[in-house]
Amino acid sequence: MDGDTVTLTFDLPIKTTRGWGPAWHESFETKINGTSVSASDVTHHRRSLTFTVSEAAMAGDTVKVSYTNMSSSNPIRYATSGLGSSMVSQRVPDFSDLVATNNTN
Repeated sequence: MDGDTVTLTFDLPIKTTRGWGPAWHESFETKINGTSVSASDVTHHRRSLTFTVSEAAMAGDTVKVSYTNMSSSNPIRYATSGLGSSMVSQRVPDFSDLVATNNTN
């Protein structure tokens, strides 16, 4: 986390079945020092998701992020190359209170 920007980096490239819609921020919960802050503006680039939260973290704040799949028909998946243009993927599991690195100065 850096200020009001959270970046999640996954081990593998990620994708969704039907693309990244504006409601994706609802799948994530971010807490700064135990207080939930709302997220918006999710963007995706290969192995990372970036979103903005309603309050900026300060240096020394503890930041935790949780993900709960809110869309059974469009979950986040790991994308791995298959034969030709096909994709073979596995659903990214939910996670809770993952401690994030706070890079805010």
